[in-house]
Amino acid sequence: MLAFPRADRLLVGSKVRLQMWSLPDRQPVSDIDLFDPFAVAARHRARFSFTRGESVTHMAFSPGGRYGALLYEGDEMRYELQILELETGKTAGAFELQKRKDDFWSKSTFHGLSFSPAGTELAALFETDKGCRILIWDLKSGEIVDWIPFGLDQKPRWGTPYTPIQWFPDGQRLLVDGTQVIDRKIDSWVFSVPESRSRSPHSRRIVNGDTLTVVDDSAAFNAGLIGYRLDLDLFDKAAGLVAVGGSAIDTVLPPVTKVGDQKIVDRTEQVAVPWSVEADPGPKLAETLNDASAKVPEVNVFTEVRNSRVDASRVFFGLSSAMSDARNPPRVEIVDLLKRKTMKPLTPGYPFKLLACSPAGRRVAIRPAARKPTGRVEIYDAETGAPVCSWRPYDEARAEATRKDLHSAMFLDEDHVGTLSEEGRFVVWEIPACKPLYSRDLSMILMPTASPGGRYLAFVYEDAVELCESLTGTLKGEFLTGNPAVGISFHPDGNKMAAVLEAVGNRYMVSVDLATGALSPTYVIPGLVSDQTTSRERAAAAPGPKTPAQGPGAAVNQYPEQVALQWCGPKRVLIDHAQLFDFESRRVVWTYTKRQMLVWLDAGDGRLWYATYPSFEWANRKPTLASRLFALSLPHDEAEEEIARGVQTPVRLVLKPGGKIRLGSGVTGNAAVRDHVVKEFARLQIVAADDADVTLDFATASTTGPAVRYIGGGGEQTLQIRTVTLKATITSGGATHWETSYSSSNNAGFMAFFDPKVGLQATQDRQLDRGVANMPYRFRAPAYVIHRDDQNGFGTTELTDQGAVSRAGGTGMTAVP
Repeated sequence: MLAFPRADRLLVGSKVRLQMWSLPDRQPVSDIDLFDPFAVAARHRARFSFTRGESVTHMAFSPGGRYGALLYEGDEMRYELQILELETGKTAGAFELQKRKDDFWSKSTFHGLSFSPAGTELAALFETDKGCRILIWDLKSGEIVDWIPFGLDQKPRWGTPYTPIQWFPDGQRLLVDGTQVIDRKIDSWVFSVPESRSRSPHSRRIVNGDTLTVVDDSAAFNAGLIGYRLDLDLFDKAAGLVAVGGSAIDTVLPPVTKVGDQKIVDRTEQVAVPWSVEADPGPKLAETLNDASAKVPEVNVFTEVRNSRVDASRVFFGLSSAMSDARNPPRVEIVDLLKRKTMKPLTPGYPFKLLACSPAGRRVAIRPAARKPTGRVEIYDAETGAPVCSWRPYDEARAEATRKDLHSAMFLDEDHVGTLSEEGRFVVWEIPACKPLYSRDLSMILMPTASPGGRYLAFVYEDAVELCESLTGTLKGEFLTGNPAVGISFHPDGNKMAAVLEAVGNRYMVSVDLATGALSPTYVIPGLVSDQTTSRERAAAAPGPKTPAQGPGAAVNQYPEQVALQWCGPKRVLIDHAQLFDFESRRVVWTYTKRQMLVWLDAGDGRLWYATYPSFEWANRKPTLASRLFALSLPHDEAEEEIARGVQTPVRLVLKPGGKIRLGSGVTGNAAVRDHVVKEFARLQIVAADDADVTLDFATASTTGPAVRYIGGGGEQTLQIRTVTLKATITSGGATHWETSYSSSNNAGFMAFFDPKVGLQATQDRQLDRGVANMPYRFRAPAYVIHRDDQNGFGTTELTDQGAVSRAGGTGMTAVP
């Protein structure tokens, strides 16, 4: 380390030593041997201010250069902050902080030590696995006088240090990481400085209290220094809003629409009623959409896409990320598929998350993106770009700590919006008045599905689906599913719907006649799902589909992964943009794969629409292949011919309830593991038998990774990383028809807690051994296994940036993560 504590002093940090010289005469002033308070007990874990070679890397210096601050960290979950008098080498003060004092974190580190302009206080950013805090010490008393929450919604940045904290001249505000302004008077964030294309915010400096210097290197690698003027009046306005219970982000957002204080009608619990759902067809497209329908904006990995499905057929690309700036502002690009043109983009003026667009494509809903959740929904007119209304759907409940922040939103029609909180409260609002109509509490965080005409909403529960009138919440019918319907799609004609049911080990497809509420038999879908759902006790006696379940009393996953469904004609449904299921032949008839990341669309015309990401030549930052938009008929003509030839061929089931399975030596070698597997299959009415022609086996493989150095208690240690994988396969006739795998590594967990007497390698290997011993018990048996040659249907189509490439033949086992 080389530093200038003041203009006439040069400080050099070497191994556990500081040396200072006077300038310009180059005379030695002090030679300081550093004392580690945790070294005596050999409990030293890491040093904030030191490298692994124990050389000083950086310190904080008082404004007059008299003092320097160093931070030490010990294995007893404690830190010690030492203040040194640099001229004499004496310790002027030492402050301790016990990390476990409040018992709310298990891993932590410090960033950005900085003295206040007056030299009376010292600030640091304290990062834990539960969030960050800004700590401020009073140097006279040694007490912590401020403990300010910061970035609680951000993931920890282990290994990526924040830049030093900078103080504004008045000592009231702090600049953290070169981007976030914190006001001490209200202990809160008040402003985010826009991102720049500079490689690091280290270069940012506060000048004259109202200007921030920023290095701009975006022009062909030629760097320049620019000044960014800070609006201090805006900071004061933001602080005033926070002081009265508002949010600082409101200063740069449209005015909040006043929401009435009327009581919201709760429609969660309703008496069962006879089935009274009527067909609710959607409006037809005005004309056929073309494949090359419009110029597509340059989508990137941050793109979010929503699209309308009525006569507008507009696609909304949300382009907002940390890379947004004045030349690349956060915006919504709008493509009109019918008029084959790109409309004027919507530029809100702040980072956001795209939530939804209205059925006719005339309005769009976004959520402001900030370091702390804002809880706001912003509605904009897509054609004029003007704000329509803005409100916080869960403001009152959030203040009472009964609900979390906004999870998602949807349009029911042009004048009604539904919002879902992170804890499952769904509310329907009339806009632009922002008037609440009713609410429902959901046991699973799945946004309801609207019927094509918008008259009904389908709400998913762990063992049933309820259909209600969308604007009143009145129950119109219910059908039991036995397991959660993780994917639902109404047919465009509004007379039937398809649902994907998820049970342990398998997914199932079912259709529902909306005139009667009657369900079809269930059909197994190739592939595997994890052990995350179950059924209620009443499912066993329900008239609905009989799908194997884990059993009564098991936990239900509140946040299941939603499956995308799209009808393609009167009898076929596309599952997750990959499997084309045919209800007539009761099987997957075609499979779609992708070579690269794609953006999916549902234009409402029964075709598969997707946009590709551009390819770049990074040397000159120019795209070599622009984003493109494709539309594929499902199935296309060549696929239809293959399907017609093979559609009468029944699906071959290698394993199903009532069958038998042989257990290989990898399973039977451990009696406890064998018992677990036998019980798993018995739950599905499958018997383990030595004479079965279907075999389940386990095979274990170990891989060795790199060796990692670690500096901690007991000195330097080396960890040789190892990973063990258990692969489960089901075979028959010499072919593998089903497989999955489980892994465990000695690189998991927090290595700071190892026992110095045992050593790091031995401690982490013990952890690996425990993980390996537990892997077989993570196995969940599938109820059905489809023959590998039938899993992909009668052919496969690969979706690429050049279009679709198809091949006949369904051979190929479905990959299972």
